[in-house]
Order: sequence, then structure tokens, then C-alpha cells
Amino acid sequence: MFHQSASGVVSPTPLGLEVEGGAGLSRRATVKDVAALAGVTHASVSVVLNGASGNTRVSDETRQRILEAAQQLGYKRNGSLVSARTGRFGALALLLSTINQRSNLPQKMWSGIQDELDANDMSLTLARLPEEELAPDATVPKVLREMTADGFLVNYTNHIPPKLLQLIHGHSAPAIWLNAQHERDCVYPNDFAAGAQVTRRLLELGHQKIAYMDASHREDDAGEHYSALARREGFESAMREAALPARAVWLAHPFENQAAQLEAILGAADAPTAFVGYGRAEAEVLWLVAAKLGLQIPRDVSYVTFESDVLRVGGLELSCALVPEYEMGRQATRLLLQKIGAPSQEWEPLVLPFAFHAGQSLAPTKKP
Repeated sequence: MFHQSASGVVSPTPLGLEVEGGAGLSRRATVKDVAALAGVTHASVSVVLNGASGNTRVSDETRQRILEAAQQLGYKRNGSLVSARTGRFGALALLLSTINQRSNLPQKMWSGIQDELDANDMSLTLARLPEEELAPDATVPKVLREMTADGFLVNYTNHIPPKLLQLIHGHSAPAIWLNAQHERDCVYPNDFAAGAQVTRRLLELGHQKIAYMDASHREDDAGEHYSALARREGFESAMREAALPARAVWLAHPFENQAAQLEAILGAADAPTAFVGYGRAEAEVLWLVAAKLGLQIPRDVSYVTFESDVLRVGGLELSCALVPEYEMGRQATRLLLQKIGAPSQEWEPLVLPFAFHAGQSLAPTKKP
């Protein structure tokens, strides 16, 4: 079983490069050329550039020298040769749901995937996953029916049909679940820890009347992303540690109803002095209602949330836990490349930490 390092970073083995063409060479560069320039053995170059198996172990420093030499020589992939010799296609497939709420691929996550692919000279195929009814073969993406990718990144976050799980787990190509919680072979952020972290920051500022505010919640949890539950549970855990009640505010749609609901809450005698919000939507409602009631943020009410980027609302930078979207994409791709080299290996979940941005929407509670 794979175990994460203390830093939580997976170090995959770059795969499937084939030497071609080179600066300063009048012919195609070869593995031998790269080995000579890097000052290493032919076997070491094969491990790093061609995904060769064997007993050869390559240090990070040697790997970097090999990659730099390959770049200097204009090293390019010859896909047909790689496929013929290694049985690999030099491509990954990204599987997305046909329902928007069940796949979530932000720009930063996509950038992380692409950067790792570029670093390993790999290409990417996009395919839409079938939904609950998987009976007709025509609904199954070609990439799953025919072997055209070395592995799958699966971006399907909730309510995963059992048949779909069977289809992916039973496929000969390995898969890594991206931004989804499973017992193995997955990468996701530590929303629980982030929820507890931001709540403790409010507690340290002297706040006791803290509420968790969520506009994404549905009574039947239909379509609710796992992060909504995990962040809320992290908040509740921190409040229990402080022996304080954990209040939850579920904002009902549409927006006008949310504003009226929050106005009543902030106008009450037991109004919260701080909110932990699921995201930006909750912040926008809070700013609107606070202005209407003559309240200032953060002087009268503090707010902290979870975002992928530093955002401004009402002229202030939001204090927030930053979702590690780029690292999710990069590390999931890197882990998949590792798994391609050891397809029978089961990998423990890689859980990534949030960073905290202090922002301008937090302040100590006002003394009575």
C-alpha cells in the first residue's frame, strides 16, 4: 500500500517519452544521445523517458538532468513506437458527467492537469460519462469501450451509479478519482480540516455566536457536493471543542428569500457575530443585508469562507480557506501516471490541505 510523505506530495515516475529530433543534431536524437549528454546510463534514460521497467532506480537529481538533456536535444514523442513497444498510447482520458452538478472542473484544476501532462509529454482525451442507465452499449464512451487511453481521470463527484463504478473498476486501464472521496485511488481536498480551521480562527478572535451559512444545501441532499457536508462537519467539530452551540443557517432560494431570511436573523437579539459561509454566494447576500441594516463588515459581523481565488465583495478581500484546485489536478494526474506503471497497486487517498488567506472580513468580536 502506498503511504504519503509528510508533505502529502506524490512523486510519480514520468512516462512514455520517445526521443526525436534535436538541437545541434542533424538526425533524430536517441536515448543514447540523451544518456551521453546527461552523463548517465542508457537504462536510467529508458526508465525516465520511456517508462521502462526493471531494477534501475533514478534519483530526483538524475531525473532532472535527463529531462533537461532531452529538452536540449529537442526530444519528442514518437507515439507509434511507444505504443508498439510498451503497449501505451501516451494519452489519458478525462471522464466527465453529462450532468453539470456531478462534475466540477475549475480552471485551476484543469491547469494542474495540463501542466503535469505537458511535463510528461502526454495528451488528453475528454469523454462524457453515461448516467444511471448504462444498458445500451452506445451510451458508453468509446474510450471505455475501446482501449485508446493509458488511464482515466474520473471527475464525477457525487451520486455515482453503481454500474458506473463497476465499469470503471473493471476496466483494464487504471483510474484515479479527481475531487471525489473513495476508499482508494482518489485525490480530494481536506474540507473537514478547512471547516474546523476557519472556525477556530473566529473562536480565537473571541466570537462565540458563530453560524454556518449555506445556500447550496437541499433537504434531500440531492446534488449536494461532498465538500458541503465536510465543511459543515468541520465547523461543528470546532464548535463542540469550544463547548458552544453549532448553529446552521440554510438560505432558501430564490435570492430575495435569502435576503429576507438573513435580515430576520441579523435583526434578532441572538444574532450571530460571525459566519462561516460555504462560498461567495453567501457573502453577497450577507453584504447586501448588512448594508441595509447599517452593519459594517467586519466591525459588526465577521465572515470567512472557502474559495479557489482571493475575491473581493463589497470592496473587501474575503478571508478564506483557499481550495487547492491546481494541486488537485496536478497531483491526480501525477498519481495516475504512477498507477499506470503499477496498475495492480491500490493507492490510499491523497488528501490535500487548504491554504488560508487572512483577507479583510475578519475582526475581533465587539465587547458588550
